[in-house]
Amino acid sequence: MYGSSQNRWSEVETLYQNAFVFCEAANEKMVMAGATLGQAKILINRESFFQAKSLIKYALDLSSSIPYPLDMAEAYLLLAKIEVHDSRLHLGVGLLNKALDIGLTIDDSQLLSKIYKPLAELSEQLGQNDKALEYLKLYQEHYSKILGETQSKIIAFETSKLDYLEKERQIRYLNKDRELYTAKAALTELQRSNERMMNTLIFGGLIILAIFAAVMAMQKRKYKMLAQHDALTGIFNRGTAQNIAENSFIKAASKREMFSVIMFDLDFFKRINDNYGHGTGDWVLKKVADMINKASRSDDIFARFGGEEFALFLPDTDEAKANAMAEEYRRIIESIETKFSGHSFAITASFGVTSSGEDDLSLDPLLHRADIAMYHSKELGRNCVTAYRPEIELSRSGYQKSKMAFG
Repeated sequence: MYGSSQNRWSEVETLYQNAFVFCEAANEKMVMAGATLGQAKILINRESFFQAKSLIKYALDLSSSIPYPLDMAEAYLLLAKIEVHDSRLHLGVGLLNKALDIGLTIDDSQLLSKIYKPLAELSEQLGQNDKALEYLKLYQEHYSKILGETQSKIIAFETSKLDYLEKERQIRYLNKDRELYTAKAALTELQRSNERMMNTLIFGGLIILAIFAAVMAMQKRKYKMLAQHDALTGIFNRGTAQNIAENSFIKAASKREMFSVIMFDLDFFKRINDNYGHGTGDWVLKKVADMINKASRSDDIFARFGGEEFALFLPDTDEAKANAMAEEYRRIIESIETKFSGHSFAITASFGVTSSGEDDLSLDPLLHRADIAMYHSKELGRNCVTAYRPEIELSRSGYQKSKMAFG
């Protein structure tokens, strides 16, 4: 990666560190992530895997906050390399699959070829020969595509080179001719004409490209907004919220900070749809989302999980604070004036609250516990807040009952 001489590693590492410090002052997160990944690669070469892993995760946080998919994919590839070195092959496959999702999204053949090759090797080691063969074929397909593009560039370069040599040869012959001056003048005029035409084409092309780039940037922002947010309420959808919250949870866990989850479900929502129509139901969902979104903190992550179910992810928040916030939100929902919808009815919600423990390695256990607590609130009569306790789950109370049973 940095030449065969290990003496250059320290020199390159210093350059990366200096670049990071300079860009940190300018808050250039993209370059900061790239410099951090560069340092991690050198640490991997030195087999300092623990330090490398820490730097890679930090770089992943930086590139995710931009977001910059190429650096995110590169981080997953490096983490996978470390896991495979430590004989954790399944973890390595999982990280490579995350990188693959990014590569497929941006459709980058060079990135995909870097992912499919180790996936094929790992699948073979795990005895998954069919998958190994499939990944190997995909690697060959994308690698061939890269080679094809490179070959096309080489051919174009050689063609231009031959064309240049041919023109040079013609000029040499003209120099030997008696009509040298006339030929030179004609050639000069031709070159000027070609330059004017080329400049005109380049200028026009640049204008078209600038317009196209501006339109594409606007479309990209629009589609990104649509992909990350719930179309009805405008808040985060479930997938986006969980991705952001997972990163926030990992960061909180690394700092040994508490992390809490609130889930709530609107009570008797089906009755509102049945009695007043789906238009009124949509009004309720948008109103609840707007009120809770305004009341939540700037660092909180608020999302619609589907139907009439919502979730809030609360960094640096213990269970007592989360309970108080859930009670506040319950009162806000209960106080919503519905006459502006064209009908008069009550809106209430059942809440479930839980906080992180030492055994929690991801958000999934917290979501599971918050869901159990929320349905226990349904069983207790709705319009209340329940903090998760193990005895709730042990009794299976509020958990075995389906959402259809409560409404």
